[in-house]
Amino acid sequence: MRRRVLAPRKSIARKGNAKRAARQTHSYGYYMTVTRKDGFKLDSPYKADVLNIAPGERYDVIIEANEPGVWALHCHILTHAKSPHGMFGMASALIVNGM
Repeated sequence: MRRRVLAPRKSIARKGNAKRAARQTHSYGYYMTVTRKDGFKLDSPYKADVLNIAPGERYDVIIEANEPGVWALHCHILTHAKSPHGMFGMASALIVNGM
């Protein structure tokens, strides 16, 4: 499982899918603000806690890390992120330090 440590601040992330099947990125504890799709600025950015990413798509999102704690980012398709041995693959921990 990957880990990313942030002080309380905004972070920009690019979420992409180079696979043949759709994936659904889910964030706990906060919403992602989706600002771009496939490199193009969206006319109306929107907030999401689950982002469905079709094969070949990529999105730019802003994460406002303003709540201290350890938050999960993972694929909602469980075989992509979980096994009998725990979380793996398309799973990350976002660690936000205290204010």
